[in-house]
Order: sequence, then structure tokens, then C-alpha cells
Amino acid sequence: MRPSSRARGALRCRQTRSRRGRAPDGLGDKIKPPKGRCGDGHGSILTIGHNFTLKCAHFVTGAADKQGATDFTTGNRVVIQGNSNDNSLFGTAGSDEISGLAGNDTIFGGESDDTLFGGDGDDTFFGALTYQSTIDGGNGVDTLDLSDSAVDFSASGTFVIDIDQGVSISNGASFSDGSYSNLENIISFDYVAIEMIGNAANNTLVASLYDDTIRGEDGNDVLSGRDGDDMLFGDAGNDTLTGGNGIDSLYGGAGADRLVVLGGTGSDDLYGGNGNDTGDFTAITGADMVFNSADQTYAFSAGGETFAMNSIEKILAGSGNDLIAGANAYTLTIDGGAGVDTLDLSSSYINVSTLGDYVIDIDEGFSTNGGSVFDFGDFSNLENVTSFEKVAIVLIGNGADNTLAGSIYGDIIRAESGSDTLVAGAGDDILDGGAGADSYDGGTGTDTIDWSAETAAVMADFTLGTAGIGAISETFTGVEQALFGSGNDIVTVDTFNNGAAVDYVWNGGDGIDQLILKSDGIADEVDLNINAIGFENVAGSNDDNTIQGTIANNNLQGRGGDDILTGGGGSDILSGGNGADTVYGGDDGDTIRGEADIDNLFGNGGDDDISAGTGEDLVFGGAGADTIRGQGQNDILNGDAGNDTIYGGSGADEINGGDDDDSLFGQGNNDTLNGGNGNDTLGGAAGSDELYGGAGDDVLTGGIGLDTLDGGAGNDLMNGGLHADSFVFGAGYDQDRVNGFEQGIDTLLLDASLWSGTSGITDTQDVLNAFGALNGTGTIYTLTFGSDVIELQNAGGINAATLAADLTIL
Repeated sequence: MRPSSRARGALRCRQTRSRRGRAPDGLGDKIKPPKGRCGDGHGSILTIGHNFTLKCAHFVTGAADKQGATDFTTGNRVVIQGNSNDNSLFGTAGSDEISGLAGNDTIFGGESDDTLFGGDGDDTFFGALTYQSTIDGGNGVDTLDLSDSAVDFSASGTFVIDIDQGVSISNGASFSDGSYSNLENIISFDYVAIEMIGNAANNTLVASLYDDTIRGEDGNDVLSGRDGDDMLFGDAGNDTLTGGNGIDSLYGGAGADRLVVLGGTGSDDLYGGNGNDTGDFTAITGADMVFNSADQTYAFSAGGETFAMNSIEKILAGSGNDLIAGANAYTLTIDGGAGVDTLDLSSSYINVSTLGDYVIDIDEGFSTNGGSVFDFGDFSNLENVTSFEKVAIVLIGNGADNTLAGSIYGDIIRAESGSDTLVAGAGDDILDGGAGADSYDGGTGTDTIDWSAETAAVMADFTLGTAGIGAISETFTGVEQALFGSGNDIVTVDTFNNGAAVDYVWNGGDGIDQLILKSDGIADEVDLNINAIGFENVAGSNDDNTIQGTIANNNLQGRGGDDILTGGGGSDILSGGNGADTVYGGDDGDTIRGEADIDNLFGNGGDDDISAGTGEDLVFGGAGADTIRGQGQNDILNGDAGNDTIYGGSGADEINGGDDDDSLFGQGNNDTLNGGNGNDTLGGAAGSDELYGGAGDDVLTGGIGLDTLDGGAGNDLMNGGLHADSFVFGAGYDQDRVNGFEQGIDTLLLDASLWSGTSGITDTQDVLNAFGALNGTGTIYTLTFGSDVIELQNAGGINAATLAADLTIL
């Protein structure tokens, strides 16, 4: 209640000058009441005008000078009234009336039952027996501090401090209690157990050093348990509850509450209640905390103490290396704090009707793009995450040194920067360590390291499980596939792999990349299958390799094994090596080498240089002016489109020029040459060759051996060469000439279709008589069948009388 402004014998403390003539300025000045006016056996009022500290004892009559005389037994009282400034007002041993008025005042009630009024401003009330006073905090946020109050009573019971009612004893024992109103904050007695009750305001309630019960009621309250085994109830509002030492129970109630564990002695229980509640363990420094949950109940330990936690949605961990695990841990908002902290979701389960892509972001939390309803978590300051076991996830790290463990399904694990450890588990996983020196464990399944963002060269050895990226060294195991970046990468793998069969798939990305497959012979050779895409330079192993180049200029070497090489774009060098290889040159001018064994070589587009090697090879030059060499064995060589040049080599080859103007050379052995369309040049060389000019004006040369020359359509020139050669001529062959026709040795084979419809032709002499004629010099004998004409030329002359013996009718 507010004291009266005047009482009998009222006294005002005047502002007098100091010894140096200065008026009191309120900065540490002491006020001395005038003679005879401070306490005369009646009540007195002291009114101050600035920020003064006023101490007024019991002034009584009978003292010599009526100034400063005190009597702690008479029970006289004083009435003190402050002003609009921040006052410190001290009462007496009597029952005082003190009013702070405006300002943030500090009021000491003294040692009796006082009447204290804070007025406006944020006021604080102290005093030995202040708890027995009548206190009205007035406006502002006002605090009653009872920590120095002495409690002396004989009856047993619980002290109850009600912020709206005052102090009482629960069993109704005789007790001089106080009455409170308009208070927001209370600091309890130190040395007696209490029950403290707040109100609808935002209260700050501080318990004693014993076993207390604090109820915040409505409002956003701050409750502190201190020592003892305390029970704190936040009730409604967004409350902050701190247990302190002892075995404390913290109940948040309704609202978004913060339950604080200070890390003292005792095992606390935390119950969040309704709302999004936070377990705050940031005060625990150094000690590692382990959180483990079943449903919404968590058991955790820190610094040797064991705790229980229920209905907590957010965890703020301390500075230790903490572990947070449990069935519903993914629904939490987690701040790992300092230290190396781990979130383990391996025992968590997800029950949804519509599946989506599950994303665990170590800095953002858990989410999904599916249509299901989820309680999503929000994560920060975590370093390590172990994923769910039974759902595929996208796991994203941060800039710290993360350890990220995936599920048993196909996960995407991306660690960002830091020196990270990525553990994939089962499933076909994609691992991206980001910047930093990372370690990868692919586990089972077909797993991929994603280096595609790297601009520096990656030097990866898939046998040793090491990779160098500039000055950074990385390790990996259980990884079968890799995506490389824009650097000039080099990948090495050993086909001797301790008996483990592996299928590798690598994509070199941009840059001039090289793949080296080696065999060091340490262990047994295994079935190592490699599909290398986007590597410019590849050296295969003795296994069956599938190697695909890029649009750049590739150098691909299959070496041993039955390889498949594809050059793609660019002018490539492709070498199959040993084994039955299949080589595709691509669209540009490639250099292709089949080498040993039976190879299939395809030049495709471009002007290719193709060497079939020592096996019985099949070659297709494709479009472009190709140069093809059969080398040894019996090859089938096809020039296809373009002006091709083809050499059969030492085997019995079949050579097909295809379209355009080709040059075909059988070289050694018994070759078959087909010029196809175009004006072709065919040379049989050694061996008994068959030369077919096809359409076009062709030049056929048999060379050494028993050759057969068939010019086909077009005006052809045929040269038999040494030994007995056969020349074929039929209807539609146009005008051909045989140079160096040797009578008695060479043979002209005439198709009967040439004289179809002409009667009387029974033998070759009839043919000569009907269609033949010798020129004037006797060196050229011409057979004319309408538009089809063949000339037999010999510089030494043609004997028409014996020529019939050199003709054969087909």
C-alpha cells in the first residue's frame, strides 16, 4: 500500500550545501535529518529529492542532540518516500512504511513487518524479515530477494511463497506471514525448503538450497532450482527451467520451454510437456553426453550422471563429443555445440504412406519431398551422422570433419568441405567428400565416388585404394565406380586383386584423362571388367576391358583380353592388343591397331589408318578415305565408303573396296579383291588372286600367280602379270582391255550371255568368227558384242588362228 504523504511530525530532508558550498548532487551524498525532526516518538516521513542513499534508524526523544540517536527496542517506525530517480531506501528495526515512487529503487525493509511500495520502475526488495512484510511492487518488473532472510519457527510444515499471496506454512501453524502483490520475481530463502508459486506475469523464481517445488503458473517464467532435489513446473507459457545441483525434475508444461541442465551433481529428469521444448546442456563442458531414445523418451548420461528426458523436441548439447541416437531422433531440433558430435539414426524408423527422397542435412535437419506428414528435425553443429538403416537417404555434411554413415539402401552422401569419413553400407551409393582429405568406405553394392567437381588432377589407384588431388591424399575401399572432374586425371588399377571379381565403371569427365590397368602378379588374376567412359588415354589389362573415349583425341590400349574400345569423337589411337578385340574408331580420322588374335575393327567416320594385326581380322573402314592393312593371317578387309587404300598382308585375304575410288592390294597369298563401286585399282601381287573390279573404270593387276581378273561393269584395264591368268568378260561389262595377254598361258572366260539370241555359236571358234577381229598391227584382238567390247593386247602379236584355244565359254 502507498504510505500517506504526510503524518504527524512529518519531516523533509532538506538539500543543504556541502562543506565546499556545493548542493548535494545525489552521487554518494549522505543526508542528515535536521535537529529534533527525525523521530520524536511519533511516526516521521523523510522525503528525498535526488538519487540519495537514505539510512534512517529509530530516532527517539531523549537523546542529547536529537541527531542519530538510535533505539532498537522502542519499535518506533519511520516513513520514507523516494522520488522519480533510482533510490536506495533503508528501513529501521521498526515497522516502516517505505515508498520508492518512480525509478528503479532498492528497498531494504529492516527487521520488522514493514509496508513497502515500489511504485513505478523495476524495484528490488531486501530485508531480514521482509518476507513478513506487506509488499506492493507497483508497476514495472519487481523482485523480492529473501536470500538473506532468517526463518525461525518451531512448527513443522512446508514454507509456501506465493508471489500473489505472501509467505505461509502448509500445515497452518502459527506464523507471521506477509502479503504480496504486483511482484514478478522472487529469490527464496537460502536455508529452508520451500514451495514457490508464480502468477500470470513473466516470473523469475529462484529456489533455496534445499528440496524445493516451484510452479511458474502462467507467463514466460524463469525457474531456478539451485541446490537440493527440486521439482520445477513451468506450467503455461514459454518457460526456462534450471535444475542446478541435486536430483531435479523439470516439467515444462504447455508452451515452448527450455529445460537447462547445469552439469552439477545429481541425475535430472526432464519432461517437456506440450509445445516445442528444448533440453539445454550447453553448460556441460568437456564431458561427453550420450542420448538414446525409444519413442519420445530419452535416457542420456553426461559426466558420469544418468538422466531421463521426455517430450523434448530440441537438444542443445555441450562442448564434449556427444552422441545422440534413438527411434525418433530425426524429429528433433539438435544443436551439437562444441566438440565432435554424432547423430545416430540407425535405430530410427519411418512409417509413411507416400515415400519421397529423404534428406538428412547435417546443418539443416531432416526432410522429404514426398507427400507424407512428418515431424521434421533441424540440425546444427553436428559433425557425424549415422543414417536410418531401412530407407534410402540423401545425407549432406558441412564444413566440419564429418563422419557420415548411410543406410542399407542406395544413398547419396555428400560431405561438403572438411576431412570427412563417408561410410556407405549396403546398396548402390554415391559418395561425394567435397573439399578436404576424405576417406570412403563403399561397403557392399556398386558404389561411386563423385570427384566431378574437382578441377585439379585426381590420381586414383583402385588397387591400393588411394587418391591424390593436388596436395590432398584420400583413401577408399569398396568403391567400384567413379566420376572425375575437369583435371587431367590418372586412374590405375591392378587386375591381380586377391581373388575378388570386380566390375569397374569410371567416367573421366573433362580434361585429358588416363587409365592404366596393370598386372603385378602378386595374386591370382581375377575377372576384372572395366567400363571406362570419358578417358582420353587408357591402357588396359589382360582382362576383358570395355573402354570408351571422349570427343577429344584418345589413346586407348586394350592390351590383353577380349576388349571393346570406342574412340568417340576426335582423332584417336586405338590398340586392341592381345585377345579378340572389337574396336570402334568414331567419327574422325583414327589410328586403329588390332594386333594379335581375331579382331573386329571399325573405322566408322573419318580418314582412318587401320592395321588388323596378326590374327584373322574383320575390318570395316567406314566412311572416309581409309588406309587398311591386314598384316598376317586371313583377313576380311572392307573399305566401305570413301577412297580407301587396303593392303591384305601375307594372309589369304578378302578385300572389299566398297563405294568410291579404292586401291586394293592383296600382297602375299591367295587374295580376293572386290573393287565395288567407283574407279578402283586392284593389285593381286603374289599368290593366286581373284580380282573383281565391280562397277566403274577399274585397273586390275594380277601380279605373280594364277590370278582371275573380272573387271565387271565399266571400262576396265586388266593386267595378268606372271603365270597363267584368267580374264572374265560378260554382258554389261562395257569396254575392257587385257594387257599382256599370253596365248597358251592366259585364258579369256566369256559368258554366253554376250551372244544371247545369236544362233550358230557352238564353240569358241564360232565366237571368234562371229565377233572377233584382229587389228592391222596384229597386236590387238577385239571381240565386239554390241556395246560390250573386250580387247586382248600383246605387244608381241596375237595369233588369231590359235586364239580359240585360249577362250572358255561360261
